[in-house]
Amino acid sequence: MLLLILLLTETSPHPNPSLSKCLHSITTKFSTQFSTLWLSHNQTDLFDSNFVKSVSQNRPIAISSDFNPNLDQNFRQKIANYLIEAPDHLQLESTIQNLKYLHSWNSKARFIIGVDNETETNLAKMVEILWYEGIYNFILVIPSCHNPLVVNLYSWYPYKKCQNGYDKLQLIDTCQFGFMTRGTNLFPAKIPKTLRFCKLGVGAVVWPPYVMSPKKRVANTDRYVITDGLEVRLIQTISNQLKMNVSYTISEKPLNWGHLSVNGTGTGLMALLRQKKIDVGIASLTPTFERLKFFETSQSYYFESFRWCVPHAHAQPTWRKILDAVSADLWGAFLVSFAAFSWLLWNLSRGRAETTYRSFANCLVNFYAMALGISVPSYPKSHFLRCITCFWLIFCFNFAILYNTRLVSVLTRPTYDAQIKTMDQVVENRLGLLFPSSFFSHFDKNLSMSDDILNKSLECSDMRDCFKRVAYDRDSALCLSSTYIYYVKKSYISDNKPLIYCFPNNIATYPVVLLMKKGFPLKSRLNGIISRLVEGGFVDFWARQVYSHKWKSEEMSKLNATSDSSYVNMERLKSAFVCFLVGLTISFVVLICELVYYVVNFVKNKHIFIV
Repeated sequence: MLLLILLLTETSPHPNPSLSKCLHSITTKFSTQFSTLWLSHNQTDLFDSNFVKSVSQNRPIAISSDFNPNLDQNFRQKIANYLIEAPDHLQLESTIQNLKYLHSWNSKARFIIGVDNETETNLAKMVEILWYEGIYNFILVIPSCHNPLVVNLYSWYPYKKCQNGYDKLQLIDTCQFGFMTRGTNLFPAKIPKTLRFCKLGVGAVVWPPYVMSPKKRVANTDRYVITDGLEVRLIQTISNQLKMNVSYTISEKPLNWGHLSVNGTGTGLMALLRQKKIDVGIASLTPTFERLKFFETSQSYYFESFRWCVPHAHAQPTWRKILDAVSADLWGAFLVSFAAFSWLLWNLSRGRAETTYRSFANCLVNFYAMALGISVPSYPKSHFLRCITCFWLIFCFNFAILYNTRLVSVLTRPTYDAQIKTMDQVVENRLGLLFPSSFFSHFDKNLSMSDDILNKSLECSDMRDCFKRVAYDRDSALCLSSTYIYYVKKSYISDNKPLIYCFPNNIATYPVVLLMKKGFPLKSRLNGIISRLVEGGFVDFWARQVYSHKWKSEEMSKLNATSDSSYVNMERLKSAFVCFLVGLTISFVVLICELVYYVVNFVKNKHIFIV
């Protein structure tokens, strides 16, 4: 059901009959017979009672004399037509300010505005006010200064030559006593298919992989040139479709998403959108309650999730791997078996013709040598003891196979100390909690996050500093988006060992959208392009490209930074050969000393020995 709001404000007590009939003709033409008429007026009316009666004929009518909190409680359907009478731009601005906070407000509706003051300054101000509020589908109904009975109908085309010439009004028709001279369409399509040379103002926050660092800055401005990033490619595709020029604005402050309060005041990127200094905001933005209230949002084109990242557990030293190859239970079983077999053989050898194995120390030494696979100087002489020894050899053989297999597996993969894997462990280890500023607005009403955790959280204003605290200082936990983690995961590795561990489970998932200024006229056009790109799989394709490009760039930078001395050459092997030469020299000197000793001993004792 279409609703028609008729807003009448104080004006001349002598109505213009030609103006009333022209307004009645336009109203009848662009509203259905049974649409609702909302008549809000002050003590005096521009229209007489006959006009009100004719307009409200066969229509339900509601009359109010002011804007009060309960004015719109029963009208939540978007209104399609507005009829506003405003003597000057101040009255028009006041009326729109009251209207736009009603549930039924619709800036895309048709606006018919009756004006008494036709000075160029007043009309330009009116057009500027309407365009600021996103109203472009309007006509100005103005009685001619030469003949008040002739009513001129003016319109304004916002994207004509892509200039904000608010004084560039175009006379589209004239009316006299309800009859149109030309009979032209009063509300034609005002947004062309292509907007060649028009500017699309985009505010961004550097947040990989959505928005990468700018290439350069435009001299003497706060504008930047950005060429890469998931959302940057999306904006570039949209601008190519619409033939628009993109201008990026980035704050000097890093991670300056800003905050948006319940009353509409904002900071950072939110302030730029709220003040309508930019058209679109990008940087992995999510539609919160406040943003839906004060901004326009596009359809979702990507889904993001959050998870915690903590310091990675230290790698265990190599010597521990030798012990950790098998479990403590197996080591205990080996030691018990070793002691039991040694004691059994020693105990059985005491009453037999044994020499070596009558000593318990010799039993321990020989059984340990058998476990290591080293030959022993003598074996038990009796067959019964040799059978017992054979059982020990079989046990050692199987244990050695198990140990060697597990040892190879342990040596070929890194092993770490106990890793923090839950929020309870984060609290137990007294790690600081860090959030990027934009994440607080998403979690403050999330029941899965306790108030205690949120109260202990600190805002992360510099990602490098936050990652330093997690990876190197190891005193904090950082909440990050999954795409950001995936993007930087290869950047925080030392000696082929990761420095950061991220929980496998997500905290929450949210849709990513474009935020647009309230009443942005290109919203439907942007949504249509985004819908086609999502259906074609381009967004996911761009994400993969951004990841692969980043990783390839890192590998190339590492390769270019590697000097010739980084490769294995004779110069780098010199120390190894020096150590080898020193060892050979010491061995040769020891050999000479032994020969001299034996020669001297031979001459002294006159014994024959064989070297």
